[in-house]
Amino acid sequence: MKEKYLVIFVIIKEIPGFQKKNLEIQINERNIGEFNPNDNKIVFLDSSGKEWIFTVDKNCEIISKF
Repeated sequence: MKEKYLVIFVIIKEIPGFQKKNLEIQINERNIGEFNPNDNKIVFLDSSGKEWIFTVDKNCEIISKF
C-alpha cells in the first residue's frame, strides 16, 4: 500500500455538491490537497472544514507533488 502525500492540483470539472459561489474552490484554480495513490483521489478541506474529494483525471489534474 502506497503512502498518501500532498499535491498541488487543479479542478477541471465540477463534482456533486460543487457550489459556484464557493470562492475557495474554483475550476482552473490551484489547490493543495492530500493524494491517495491507492484510490487515485485527492482530499481537500476548505476553511469551513468541508471535505471535498476529487478523482484524478476525472475531475482534477495533479500539477506537482511535495
